[in-house]
Order: sequence, then structure tokens, then C-alpha cells
Amino acid sequence: GDLGRHVVAVRGDARWLNFRVSSKRRWLVLYLKHVHKALSLQMVLRDVQKQRRMLSVTNRVSIAEVVGSLARLPMHLAEEGWQLVPLDLNKLSMCAWGTAFEELEKLEIRSTCILAAVFTADELYSDIQLPPHLRVLA
Repeated sequence: GDLGRHVVAVRGDARWLNFRVSSKRRWLVLYLKHVHKALSLQMVLRDVQKQRRMLSVTNRVSIAEVVGSLARLPMHLAEEGWQLVPLDLNKLSMCAWGTAFEELEKLEIRSTCILAAVFTADELYSDIQLPPHLRVLA
């Protein structure tokens, strides 16, 4: 690809990537190329009260909606090109349900997009602080 590294292209409305995860790290970080299509990140979270929550972060909606353990939150992406998308899962959980995040159990990326990296982290790091295989600019 144009990054000089391997990437994963997800193409088509009925295509998605599904990751079973067990991460207590509060940051979900994606490095993706938006190709002017709808992007939806579907997550299953567990909060500190041991409740399983469904979180959808998408550029398909402009208003947040929370119904019980289901939340749909808007996401704004740049018009084009590669972008780093950091999501603070603890902050999103607190905003949606008023309870702290404990664990990410599942992630589905539903979109037409190109992914260079997806990872979780305890805190946000600059590109140079990341291991070489996760760096964007290296």
C-alpha cells in the first residue's frame, strides 16, 4: 500500500472484521484510511459493575442514542486519507452509561475502509514511543 506496509482492505457493505478480545486497556486505537463510506465500530464492553454493554461508534449518526445497555455514538472522520482514530473506552462508557469501563470483549469493524493497525493501549503514545510494528511514520 501507500504506507509501505501490509494493510487489510475491507470492501463492501456486507463485509466486516470480527475480533474476539480480552483487553482491559482503556484506549482502542485504529489507523485507517477512510474511503468516503459509512464506518461502524461495534464493541462489546464489560463495565466495573460486570454488566455487558454494546457500543456502536459510527459516522452514520449525528446524535447519540442510549437505550439500556445499547449505545450508538457519532464519530467524525476526516474527509479522506489516513487517520489515527483513538477511542477512550472509559470516557465513552462513562458518557453513555455513567459507569467505568473494565474490559473490551469484542470488536467488529463494519465498513469499506483500509486498516493499517488496530490495538489497545493503557495510554496514548506518540508514534516514536510505539513498537516499530505499530508505528505509522516509521
